[in-house]
Amino acid sequence: MLIGAGTFAQSATLAAQSKTHPVSAVRTNCTIYHYSFIGASSLAEVDSLSTEMYQIPEVTQFKASFKSGNKHAEIMLVVVEKFPYRESPGTFDAVRLKTIILNHGYQPLDLTSYCVDR
Repeated sequence: MLIGAGTFAQSATLAAQSKTHPVSAVRTNCTIYHYSFIGASSLAEVDSLSTEMYQIPEVTQFKASFKSGNKHAEIMLVVVEKFPYRESPGTFDAVRLKTIILNHGYQPLDLTSYCVDR
């Protein structure tokens, strides 16, 4: 893994907890997404993706990593979703992440995710 996920996951959990609605029927789900891709030329270039990623309402945190030797980059996003009822489906669609990566001319590699809070 390119990024130290330990402290990032902890801060993601705290972010989700701080945004929890006091009404017991509301469910908050916090998921961390790692997306790796190739084709970037610098960390600054990868960091510039944050502007578009933060336009996705559910994205609360963004981190980027870059290895210049093989032009391999990875972004890590924290997505916090609130559901008005326990049965409500999520509104976040990870396809938006791939679309942004492709629009910048990068080649997507792997997408992984894990839930850190329910």
